[in-house]
Amino acid sequence: MSGVYLSLNQGWTYYKEKHPRKIHNARNEIRSVALAWREVLTSNLNDFDTTEIDLHHKGSLAEGYELGHICGKFYDALQIPDDTVLVADLTAMIGVYRELKGRMEDVQDLSVTNEDILVSKAVSEDVDDTKFQQRVSAAQPKYTASPQPKKEPRVSRGRKSWQRDIGIARGALENANFLCEFDPTHVSYTSKRTGRNYVEAHHLVPLNLQDQFEYSLDVTANVVALCRNCHGRIHYAVASEKEEVLEKLYELRRERLLGHGIDIGLEDLKRAYD
Repeated sequence: MSGVYLSLNQGWTYYKEKHPRKIHNARNEIRSVALAWREVLTSNLNDFDTTEIDLHHKGSLAEGYELGHICGKFYDALQIPDDTVLVADLTAMIGVYRELKGRMEDVQDLSVTNEDILVSKAVSEDVDDTKFQQRVSAAQPKYTASPQPKKEPRVSRGRKSWQRDIGIARGALENANFLCEFDPTHVSYTSKRTGRNYVEAHHLVPLNLQDQFEYSLDVTANVVALCRNCHGRIHYAVASEKEEVLEKLYELRRERLLGHGIDIGLEDLKRAYD
């Protein structure tokens, strides 16, 4: 009871009931939607904080509201402003809410908008990865043989992201002799940029886990070469087919990952892909 939040937030129950047996999926989705709204809202948010809130409670409901927070303001219990400020803040928040509602156009069901956001986010990530793979094809290879310091993340509206070094990715493809590391018999086509079998670079331990590790995840040991089909499989396949790829790649790379200061169990790795 140290203070109170004014928060433009989301209903956690919707996500929890959508994924009753995979609560981590619910957490990922509600946070993704919150981040998406932060990126598109153009209302004046100068007086509102877009970083995640802390409700000082470990329960599922509190955690859901922490992740569902889009923007808001904290009032210290010992320094509650006068009514003029409170009314002005609430009026400003209503303006942000109206913009959000207006961006839903004629859709009356917020869940439809949520699903559109999640699909668009996946499509956007696919486009970004395609551009990355194209740049890798033209890069000079780099290699790492020991633990590397973590890079500074980029922060945009409260969202962290870690950049991928195209040289390290190219070096990993060279190490794999441009063959799919899940199944070297998988041949796609000859790339006009490399003159070799086309494969794509993939970070086995996802970069969005970087905060959990002391050393950089953007290292040669953590980048695997995959044919386009296996690369899609590791992201989008049903759990059993996805896990088959993860299990093999994990066994291939476990010792090398440890040599780079990256210690992760197979089950934790599988959960990261959920």
